[in-house]
Amino acid sequence: MTAAYHVCQAGCMPMTANTLKYLYVGGRIGRARHPVGTLLHIKPIISMQEGIIVAAGQTRSMAQAFARIVELMAERGGGRRSHQGGHHPHRRA
Repeated sequence: MTAAYHVCQAGCMPMTANTLKYLYVGGRIGRARHPVGTLLHIKPIISMQEGIIVAAGQTRSMAQAFARIVELMAERGGGRRSHQGGHHPHRRA
């Protein structure tokens, strides 16, 4: 049980979305941010802290978003050795 608690506290799950559609439909962003963010190609980065979804940043391209996610994971690791993985739903293995 202690190990599971440690993983929950130490783990992080940053992610990004290619479109703002579902953040808008889910009420995470407002009516004004949706079209402006879409026109500017904003890619939000979200994460979980203590079970709550929080904004972790935003970029203007998927490449920048993935680079920022790697930075966030490295910061979270604090220089310790860690196991990390990634997933992209539109890429074939």
